[in-house]
Amino acid sequence: LTIDNAPLEQWAQPVMALMRKMGAKPAQQETHRSAFGPAGIMSLQKFELTGQKIDFPPHFNYTFQLPAMAVLAAFAEGQSLFRKFEDLRRSDPDTIKQLETCLRSMNVKFGDIPDGFVIKGSHEHDGFDLIEPLPAPLAGAFAVAGLHCVGSTTVNEGLVLERWPDFSGLLDTFFEYRTSP
Repeated sequence: LTIDNAPLEQWAQPVMALMRKMGAKPAQQETHRSAFGPAGIMSLQKFELTGQKIDFPPHFNYTFQLPAMAVLAAFAEGQSLFRKFEDLRRSDPDTIKQLETCLRSMNVKFGDIPDGFVIKGSHEHDGFDLIEPLPAPLAGAFAVAGLHCVGSTTVNEGLVLERWPDFSGLLDTFFEYRTSP
């Protein structure tokens, strides 16, 4: 997988940091600088996911990447421990409660701990339905998770398309999938 025009700053890459811990060896090449720092091309080779411990620093940008990190953990071998995000439980709506609802609908095994939760990964999950509107990062992460699940998956795309109008086109570029008429 090659992604162009990706931010290469560490603060913008919590998902990449997790993938490195899980065994990925991404290659990065800076092609230009933006107002947010260096940007460029990122390439990922296929790798096996392994569960990891994730301490959640109090950076606002991690909130938007937590759903993608949880989806990675759901498909990883072993357990992943997410800690230090008790502040997210105080948000309105409760970010962690929404995430747990989505994990539950996907039949992911997880458990709460005082300052986080544990996800027990599995290589295979059944399809699921998320009919209610969800924040764009959450709906987007679970739409991509649905592509890896066995069976059909439905995710409400309303807020995703408001945030990323070409999300469906992006999925069409990378994946071949079938929909029911």
